[in-house]
Amino acid sequence: MDALQKGTLALIRAAVTGEAGSLPQGFSIDQAADMIRRHKITGLAYEGAVKCGIDKQCSTMQEMFQRYYADIIRHNRQMQLLKQLEEAFQANGIDYLPLKGTILKPLYPQPAARVMGDADILIRMEQYERIKPVMEQLGFEEGNVTGHELHWNHPWFHVELHKMLMSQRNLDFKRYYGDGWSKAIPETNSRYTYRQEDHYIFLFVHYAKHYRAGGIGLRQLVDLWVYQRAYPNMDMDYICAELTGLKLGGFYDNTQKMLSAWFENGCLDDKSAFMSDYICSGGCWASHENYQLAERLKHEHLAGSRNKATFKHFLYILFPPVASMKNRYPVLEKAPYLLPLFWPVRWVTALLFRQNNIKTTQKNMKARSAEKADAYLQELQYVGLDFDF
Repeated sequence: MDALQKGTLALIRAAVTGEAGSLPQGFSIDQAADMIRRHKITGLAYEGAVKCGIDKQCSTMQEMFQRYYADIIRHNRQMQLLKQLEEAFQANGIDYLPLKGTILKPLYPQPAARVMGDADILIRMEQYERIKPVMEQLGFEEGNVTGHELHWNHPWFHVELHKMLMSQRNLDFKRYYGDGWSKAIPETNSRYTYRQEDHYIFLFVHYAKHYRAGGIGLRQLVDLWVYQRAYPNMDMDYICAELTGLKLGGFYDNTQKMLSAWFENGCLDDKSAFMSDYICSGGCWASHENYQLAERLKHEHLAGSRNKATFKHFLYILFPPVASMKNRYPVLEKAPYLLPLFWPVRWVTALLFRQNNIKTTQKNMKARSAEKADAYLQELQYVGLDFDF
């Protein structure tokens, strides 16, 4: 790790612990600004920089404060909306289980410093017809529907209502969680939660899912560390056993070494150093190329062979299913049997008016080369991950 990466992590540590740490020689907040922005950790970095004595009057710090101030305003509005949403769910007898950012924010010394782009809430699908009017009354608009999520949009933030915790695209994790309710325990008449250990396991599985799907940012690693600090008495034997059963034992060990080196004066070995560079050099989410490679590897494992996966992908491009077509052709929502009629419409439209879409598809196919996919899989296996569904 270089001085830029070490210094940025030192700022995060100072923000979380409240203790001013020494910054490495050669670290500059000006040079770190781009990395801080990419990983959406402006509030944490700013709080840590103040603790470490960086001049608040320098131009970079002033720019960071402006973004942080906007995050604080957004945080306050989000918390107000979430409170209204929870009160409405409880008043209407709607079961719900908050996930990820909604339970992590309060664990940070300055909750607004931990930004939250969307709120994840597990629901029971049999109650959805009662949920929809509640969302609409609070100013949310219904958005896309995926296999495991229902998206609702609001000017201040996005809510993802989970039908289940994991999608079909991550069969190993989906099998483990089912609809997500088996480990839920009641807190009130409608609000549910998980044991601390099961919350942590979900946070870790979610992180592993994104890592192997093309990349992950610093924020999710900080979440894991903050959660462990908040609950130091968790049953780690249970956590290790569950993650080992999910074939994440080696990846967990490497992650723990990395977090120890980042925040607890531990030392990086070759694998945790490789992970550190991979995570720090990226951004909040996957790079385009890594995402394409991960998609190819997923399809190969699900199909059973590379040739079958290539053929299925080709068919998918030519003959997309209703789920992919109904947003462009809304009539398919009510009349899915008309799908075959819209395939030729799509082909002609693409050839005449959407040449950019064709170029994007060609670019994606090029990014998914067999050689690159093999290399990416080797990198994942090196740190303890695979697509062994």
